[in-house]
Amino acid sequence: MKIRKITLTVTGAAMLAGVASAQASTYSPEPHSKEWCHNTFGDGQHDLCNYYNWATDAARILRQNGEDQAKDYQSAADEALRRLYEEQKRGL
Repeated sequence: MKIRKITLTVTGAAMLAGVASAQASTYSPEPHSKEWCHNTFGDGQHDLCNYYNWATDAARILRQNGEDQAKDYQSAADEALRRLYEEQKRGL
């Protein structure tokens, strides 16, 4: 009985982790304000924040129009955001 309970607990935790991951990768219907990136990462990241804002806006508009290109723009925005967090972590 203990083995079954442990198995169910581990399975449940794995399922919750999968749901959390799926939620994190979905698009938010509420876009960040333009200032969010600049406030979060500082003025030293002005160009990359502008690029992130542009790509995010383009992806949102294309997604609203049902165009497949939205995925490409969202991917570019995601990569810019990844770089911003990476550079913040390294202290740049």
